[in-house]
Amino acid sequence: MGLLGSVLVLGAASPGLVLAAAGTAGVAPVSSVALPFEGGEAVQIIQGYHGGTHQGDSLYGLDLVLASGETSGAPVLAPFDGTIPWAFAPGEKTGCIEILAADGRFGAMLCHIVLDRPFGHGEPVVRGQQLGSVGAAGMVGNNGTPHVHMELHVAGRSSNGVPFSASEGGLPLEGWDLPVSGASNEHGGEGPIVSTTPAPR
Repeated sequence: MGLLGSVLVLGAASPGLVLAAAGTAGVAPVSSVALPFEGGEAVQIIQGYHGGTHQGDSLYGLDLVLASGETSGAPVLAPFDGTIPWAFAPGEKTGCIEILAADGRFGAMLCHIVLDRPFGHGEPVVRGQQLGSVGAAGMVGNNGTPHVHMELHVAGRSSNGVPFSASEGGLPLEGWDLPVSGASNEHGGEGPIVSTTPAPR
């Protein structure tokens, strides 16, 4: 079973069926995905594409930790302005939440988070808003290593994951284009990538 397992859907849509109106009028398109950590934090990728648990729908997932080693309990922030299509209840299952960008083209799923509170279907969030904190070792399905699992989904559909690469139908991560060659654990060990996400609001 993947990271989602059975999803608590807060609203009528399920994560595999979330559709958004691409090119929402008056909304600037998102051109890069920000890291879900406070600005200035250096972040390492410890597991990349095609690595270990990153198979099936999670093939293009990235596991992220703070280079400082202080990942457990670190604030987890929204990577862009948008809305919440779905989220698990706080402390449940793998601690996942999806944020659909305001332009509707992409969503970012973040997992292994102890969410601060329940998030409702369609609830708006802003970039830098605190969503929760990184689960301690052995919590929210993190297999003993505190980290944030991050995926990029077309239109917020968990079954339509894409790489963090503009040349391959996705978006770069903090300006880093991370294409696919098919190598095992691709991009694992890369970094540090410095977050530009503003402080929590």
